[in-house]
Amino acid sequence: MTNRAVTGENPPLSNFARQLLQFLDRVEYRRIVHAEDLEEIGRLRYRSYRTRNVMHEAEVPSIVDDIDRDSHAFVYGVHVDGQLVSTLRVHHITPDHRRGTSYALSRIFLILF
Repeated sequence: MTNRAVTGENPPLSNFARQLLQFLDRVEYRRIVHAEDLEEIGRLRYRSYRTRNVMHEAEVPSIVDDIDRDSHAFVYGVHVDGQLVSTLRVHHITPDHRRGTSYALSRIFLILF
């Protein structure tokens, strides 16, 4: 048995691990429940798509759809130092509730192929 095992000490962290943990201390995940937060998510999506020319310029610079407001959809904002930098939407799809983008895209895929 080593001294570390006896004393319960953790092994020293590598420089990479230390920096990663310091960065993760600055990251916050927030579930989006208010309309104004959802609009901020929509503006971030719009800017992301426009930056990569995935869509044309829109009159309303926001991408929020009905699925964002679905009872089985969970939208999260990823914040670094308090600034929204990413978003994640998770769908809880059940046999009785099949609404979600993955389900819709899979049905299109099956039709096409």
